[in-house]
Amino acid sequence: MSKWILSIVVGMAVVGVVGQEKEPVPVAKELRARQPEWRPQIMERYTEGTPALVLFFSEVDGKERPTKKVVFFPNGKTKEETDLIVIGQEEPGYKQWADEVVPHGVSVEFFETGQLKKISYYDKGLLHGVSSTLYQEGKTEESVSYEHGMKHGPSLAFYEDGTKSEEAIYREGVLEGEYVRYYPSGVKCGSALYVAGLPEGKALEWYESGALKSVKNYVGGKLHSGSDQPAHIVYNEKNGIVEVQGFDQGVPVGVHIKYYGNGRESYRVQFVQGKMHGKMQLFDEEGLLIGEGKYEMGKPIGKHWKNHDKTTLSFIAQYNQKGELLEPIKEYDKQGTLIKRYSLVGDKYDGEYALWYPDGTAKLVYHYDKGEFEGAQMEYYPSGRLKLQANYVDKKKEGVFTEFYEDGTLSLKMNYRQGKKEGELFEYYPNKQLKTHWHLANDQFEGMQMQWHGNGQKKLQIFYKDGKKEGAYGMWDEEGNVLVSASYVKDEPVGVFSAFYGKGHPKEVSLFKEGKLEGKSQLFYESGQLQAETHYHDNLLEGESKGWFEDGTLHYIRHFKQGMPLGKQEEYYPKDKWKDPKSPQLYRLFNYGEQGKMEGPQKTFYSTGTIQSVLTYEQGELQGMKALWDEGGNLLEEATMDKGKLQGRFFEKDKEGREIVYYYENNKKEGPYTIYHPYDPSVGKVKALEAHYVNNLLEGEVTEYDPTGHVVSVTPYRHGVKEGMAKLFDGYDKLVMSVIFKDNKREGISVQYFPTGKVYRETPYVDDKKEGVETTYFDNGTLANVYEYHDNLLDGPAKSWNAQGGLVFEGTYVKGLREGSFNKYYDDGSPYIEQNYHQDLLEGIKKVHSQDGTVAESHYHQGKRTED
Repeated sequence: MSKWILSIVVGMAVVGVVGQEKEPVPVAKELRARQPEWRPQIMERYTEGTPALVLFFSEVDGKERPTKKVVFFPNGKTKEETDLIVIGQEEPGYKQWADEVVPHGVSVEFFETGQLKKISYYDKGLLHGVSSTLYQEGKTEESVSYEHGMKHGPSLAFYEDGTKSEEAIYREGVLEGEYVRYYPSGVKCGSALYVAGLPEGKALEWYESGALKSVKNYVGGKLHSGSDQPAHIVYNEKNGIVEVQGFDQGVPVGVHIKYYGNGRESYRVQFVQGKMHGKMQLFDEEGLLIGEGKYEMGKPIGKHWKNHDKTTLSFIAQYNQKGELLEPIKEYDKQGTLIKRYSLVGDKYDGEYALWYPDGTAKLVYHYDKGEFEGAQMEYYPSGRLKLQANYVDKKKEGVFTEFYEDGTLSLKMNYRQGKKEGELFEYYPNKQLKTHWHLANDQFEGMQMQWHGNGQKKLQIFYKDGKKEGAYGMWDEEGNVLVSASYVKDEPVGVFSAFYGKGHPKEVSLFKEGKLEGKSQLFYESGQLQAETHYHDNLLEGESKGWFEDGTLHYIRHFKQGMPLGKQEEYYPKDKWKDPKSPQLYRLFNYGEQGKMEGPQKTFYSTGTIQSVLTYEQGELQGMKALWDEGGNLLEEATMDKGKLQGRFFEKDKEGREIVYYYENNKKEGPYTIYHPYDPSVGKVKALEAHYVNNLLEGEVTEYDPTGHVVSVTPYRHGVKEGMAKLFDGYDKLVMSVIFKDNKREGISVQYFPTGKVYRETPYVDDKKEGVETTYFDNGTLANVYEYHDNLLDGPAKSWNAQGGLVFEGTYVKGLREGSFNKYYDDGSPYIEQNYHQDLLEGIKKVHSQDGTVAESHYHQGKRTED
C-alpha cells in the first residue's frame, strides 16, 4: 500500500470493544525523504577529510532552513539521521537544546555495523511518541512513550534474549500505576503501585522460584505500617520471616526484628521517632544473647558488644551518657585476635584507625580528623615490612610519600607541599633499577624528566621549564631503538619530528616551525613503504599531497593552497580492484577552484572503469549536469542545476525500479509529477502516480494506479493540502471508500462500500476526529453495528446485530472506557455473557450462559477476579 493511500485510510480502523491507552501520535512516522532540491553542507569532517556531520537545507517561507542532520562514522556509514526544524526562543524545545535548530519528526541512530540502534520521535525539540532502543542483534532493549518531552504512557525494558525485564506506566513524567520487574527467566521479580510518581500500597518482591521475598507498604510515597501489619517484611524462600520493621510516614517506629531460618530472632531493637531507643540485642541461632547495646534517642550509651559465639568477643565499644566513645572501638576475629581498632565522631572516623592481619601483624595505621586523613598514614605487608607511608597536614599530603615492594625495596618516593607534588619523584622496578625520575614544582613538571625500561634502557627523556616542554624530547623501546625524536620551545614542537616503529623503521617525519607544521611531512607503513607525503606552510596544507597503498600503488594525489583544496584531486582503487592489472583504476576525480570551492565536473567511477556519477560546479555551486548511473551504465538520476538550484526535468530511478520525474523552476517543483511502476515487458511502461505542482505545492488531483494501469485512488489537493473528496478504488474501477478533506483534515461523512456498491460503513468526522454515530451495515442493508464517538473516543451506547436483525451485543462507553453493563447474546436473543464495567475494569458478577441452560458465575473487583 502506497503512502498516498495510507494518507487517506490512516485512523479509519474500527476501535475495538476493549478500551486502550491513547498513545502519543508522532508528528511524523517516517524520516523525511531527502528531496532533490535540498542543499547539503558539510559542517564537520574527520581528519582524513571524510564528512562527520552534514546538514541539509531547504527553502521554508522564502528562507533557507536546516531540514535534516546526518552524522557519519569514520568508515562512511550513517551513525544518525534526524529531521530538523527552526523554532523560536520562546518554545520549550529551545531551552532543552539551547538552539533554534532542534529535532522535529523522526530521529534514527545506527550501530557502526549498520544495524538500527534507536528510533525516536520529536515535536519541536521535545520527545513525542514511542522511543525504542535496540540491541545489536535487533531485539528491543527499551521502549518508552513520551508526550511533549515527558514520559507518558507505557515504558518497557527487555533482556537481550527478548524477555521482558521491566514494565511501567508514566503520566506527565512520573510513574502511575503498576511498576513490574522480571527475572531473565520471565518470573516476576517485583511489583509496586505508583500514584503521581510515589509508591502507594503494597510493593512486593519475589525470589526467582516464585516465593514471596518482601512486602513493603507505602502511603503517599513513604513506608507506613498498617493497623495489623508492619511496613516492611522480608521472607526467605521457605516463606519464613527474615526481617520485620515498622514505619510511620517514612520514619522507623516500634520494634525492628531480624530472624534466622529456624524462626529464632537474630536482632531486635526499638525505634522511637525514627531513632533507636532502648536495648539493641543480638542472638545466635539457639536464642543465646551474643550482643547488646543501649540507645537513648539514637545515641549509643554504655557498653556495646557482640560475640562470634558464646564466648569469643567480636566487637566492643564503650560510650558515655552523651553518646561519645570513651575509648576506641575494637573488633576481633574468631580466634580472639584484635584485627581492627578505631574511633568515631558521629559516623566519621576520628583519630587512629588500625587494622591487623590474623597473626597480629599490623596491616595499616591511618589517622583521621573528622573523616579526613590527618597526620601519618602507614600500610604494611603481612611480613610486617612497610608498604606505604604518607603524611597529611591540614587534610593535604605533606612531606615525603613512599611506597615499597614486599621485600623492602623502595618502589616510589616523592615529596608533597600543601597537597601538591614538589621536588624529585623516584620510581623503581622490583630489581632496584630506576624506572622514573621526575622533577616537579607546584604539581607541574619542571626540569629533566626521565624514564627507563626494566632492562635499564632509556624509555623517555624530556626537559620542562615553567611547566612546559623545552628542548629535546626522546622515546626509545627496550632495545634502545628510537621511537620518537623531537624538540620543543615553550611546549611547542620545533624542527624535525620523527616517529619510528622501532629498529629504525620510520613511522612519521614532519617539520615544525614555532609549533606549526612547515614543509614536507611523511607517513610510512611498518613495512617501510611510504604511506603519505604532504607539504605544509604555517600549519596549513600547501602544494601536492600524495598517498600510497601498502603495496606501493598510488592511492591519491591532492593539491592544496593555504589549507584548502585547489585544482585536480585524484583517488584510486586498491590494486585488487583494478580492471587492468598494469594500470591504476581511478575512483574519483574532483576539481577545485580558488578558496577551496569545487569547480567544473566532479566524477566518480566504478572499479570496472564505468562512470558512476557526474556533478558539475561553478565557484562552489552546482551548475549544469548532475547524473548518476548503475554499474551497468543505466541512468539512475539526472538533473540540471543553475547556480545550485534545480531547473527543468529531474529524473530518478529508485531501488525498486520505479522511475520518478519532477519538473523544477528555481529549485521549486513546478508542473507535472509522475511515477512509473518498475518496467514489466508484458505490460510495458505503466504510470504509478501522476500529480501536478504549483510553486512547490501539490495542486489538483493526485491519481494513483496499480501495475495494470487501473486507478486505485484519487485525492484532491489545494495549495499543498488535501481539500475535497478523496476516493479509493479496488483496481477494477469500483469505489471502495470516499472521504472528504478540509484543510488536510477529514471532515463530514466518510463512506466505505461493499464490492456490490452498497454502503458498508459511514463514519462522521469533525476536525479529523470521529464525532457522532458510526454505522456499519450488512450487505443486505440491515444494521450491523452502531457506535457513538466524541472527540475520537467511543462515548455513548454501542450495539451490534446479526444479519437477521437480532441484537448480539450492547454496551456503553464513557470517554473511550467501558462503563456499566456490557452484554452479549446468542443469535436467538438469549443471553450469552452478562457483565459490568467501571472505568474499563470488570466489576461485580460476570455470568456466562451455556445454550444448555447452565450458568457459570465469576466475581470481579477492579478488573481482578476475586473469590466466588
